[in-house]
Amino acid sequence: MGLLAAFLLPALVAGRETARGQRPHARPLPAMPDIVGLPLDEAESELSRREIAHVTDTEEILGVVMPSVWEVCETEPGPGHKVSGTARLRAALPGTCAI
Repeated sequence: MGLLAAFLLPALVAGRETARGQRPHARPLPAMPDIVGLPLDEAESELSRREIAHVTDTEEILGVVMPSVWEVCETEPGPGHKVSGTARLRAALPGTCAI
């Protein structure tokens, strides 16, 4: 019985959740900042500052060569929503987001 308890007790303690539904010491999910309309380099800096992993989608074959020239058109998740995993940014040349 003692050997069984030695294996089960740590798993039970590790899986215990707090009253708020989070595991102890779990970092809360960050909220996506409102970066739509910002130059891509500024948006990426803000996401890095908040420790939000991200990828950038563009319509260009060569991708983003100079991020300061590109504009963020939309984000997934949207501004204010919690980010779990990797955020996606859609970027385009300024003035072409609606195209």
